[in-house]
Amino acid sequence: MCQLGEFYIYAGCQICQPLQGFYSVTYNTTKCSIFDKNKFDAITSNKIQLKPGFWRPNQISDYVELCFKNPTYCEGGWKYGNELCSQGHIGGLCEECDRYDIRGAGQFFKDQKQLECKQCLEFSGLLLTFLLISIWSILPTLLTIQSIERSNQLFALLKVRKQFVEILFKLNQDHESILLKLFLNYLWVFCLIFTFNIRFSFSLNVVKQSNDTSYYMANYFDCILAEIQGIDLIYSRILVMFVLLVGQILIIYIGFQVASDLNKTKFRIRVLSITILYLYIQNYASLINQFFLIIAVRKISNLNYISGDVSLLYGSDSHILWIKRFAIPGSSFIGLIVPLLLFLLLYINRENHNKIKFRRHIGYLFNEYTQKNYFWEMIKLWKKTIIIILIYFETDIFLKATLLGLCLMFYQLIALKYKPFILNMYNQLDIQSGQYCSITIFFAVVKYICEQSEQYNISELIQNLIIILSIILSYPFIIKILKVYQSKYKLVVLTSLLKGFIAFKPSFKFTKFLREKLTQSRQREERTKRNIQKLRSLLFSQKVSGRFQQNSCQGAINLTLNSLQKKQITLTLNCNFKTQI
Repeated sequence: MCQLGEFYIYAGCQICQPLQGFYSVTYNTTKCSIFDKNKFDAITSNKIQLKPGFWRPNQISDYVELCFKNPTYCEGGWKYGNELCSQGHIGGLCEECDRYDIRGAGQFFKDQKQLECKQCLEFSGLLLTFLLISIWSILPTLLTIQSIERSNQLFALLKVRKQFVEILFKLNQDHESILLKLFLNYLWVFCLIFTFNIRFSFSLNVVKQSNDTSYYMANYFDCILAEIQGIDLIYSRILVMFVLLVGQILIIYIGFQVASDLNKTKFRIRVLSITILYLYIQNYASLINQFFLIIAVRKISNLNYISGDVSLLYGSDSHILWIKRFAIPGSSFIGLIVPLLLFLLLYINRENHNKIKFRRHIGYLFNEYTQKNYFWEMIKLWKKTIIIILIYFETDIFLKATLLGLCLMFYQLIALKYKPFILNMYNQLDIQSGQYCSITIFFAVVKYICEQSEQYNISELIQNLIIILSIILSYPFIIKILKVYQSKYKLVVLTSLLKGFIAFKPSFKFTKFLREKLTQSRQREERTKRNIQKLRSLLFSQKVSGRFQQNSCQGAINLTLNSLQKKQITLTLNCNFKTQI
């Protein structure tokens, strides 16, 4: 066989001439390779000196690739594989952290806040961050439970009257959980642009953490999990995610149980069902994503790596075993079986959706949707699954962007036809948010093209447009959520402030201002309650002869309420059902 630096010709081996720009790093080749000035600094007949930012897997590989995610991690030089990487980095394109001390410089883990590899000695200093993320993960759960409980109590109160329940239920809901769910869903979709191999001067890691709290918490156990023999981190991390989810359920259960004992009230078992449904839907994308990271293949320098850990080759005996016994069953259970079971539960009990006992436990799945579109949450879950599958066209950015754009457009067409939300405002917000995400994806493709052609001025302009789109996307959600909290807590905050200023300085001008403000707010709230009571009296007491036939009712009931935000809100309740007033 011809050795490295040689090529086979005329029944013999001859040396490649580096001074003429020829080299060979493969055995028994029939021709020399040609010097690439864009990737190489220098060559010998059988060696390559790579420029910084480039990587090749081993000594006999001629497939050199750009470390596109972070070129600074690839230091270049005469070496290959892990030796080309900066300290703490290993794997394909130097993207993984040296969690097992392979290079002898200590154990490293990836800090998800800064996306850098840090030594495990610094792990103890991140315990505070872990606790803060844990609190952040539990807080939205508690807010959702509180919002759903208020909706359940409202529905139960209205159900007692047995008439016009749906109308009054729409009228009186604060819609906090609906807004949070919709907002976090579209922020997750927006963050897909960060999978397009493009550079940004900003990061939305906070947004990612708000959607994938279980994954980000599990990441802090990397240094401990690396000590477990026989299980790679890509597998053990998912197991820890499940443990953390169960831990959150237990913490909430114990917290509510203790609160019930202290208040001498009966523990409400529906708190558990709401918590489990919330955590499942909130962490659905993260769990499916982690399973698909095990199944998906990523090709680097003509070698197949596991997409979720490019320090591991794809297709080893251990990897195939984990795919068959863990990844496929787990993803099938989370992404197919559970949604089907939830759909069947809703379908079988479709006549019981308005029963108080059933709604208290499962209402989180369909509170925001119309009666005929009770299954829409399953549509959104499967849309996420399709998107997660599509994002693993890792290197083919144009194909990935096109498929993601088409997926979002198909969803918008279906949503436009069915109008699943109980209020048209949310139907418009759903479609509008999807359109902003679609536009952002195509802008991200343009930015990718500009970076490839080194048109950095245009790339910066596109980045600014993407930032503006993120603000436009977020603004209506943030404003509506703030208004909800203002209407709920304004009187409480004003009362507390007034008590504090009265105790501190009763004659202070600001104390008088707060007293007047509190009096006005209470008067507005009383007027609102009176107006709602008038509506109830109108609906329940006033009887007008005649019946409205289904699909032929042209009339409407218009009510103007003076809201806490000093606005006049006109609610038009169109009749499209058979009823008697």
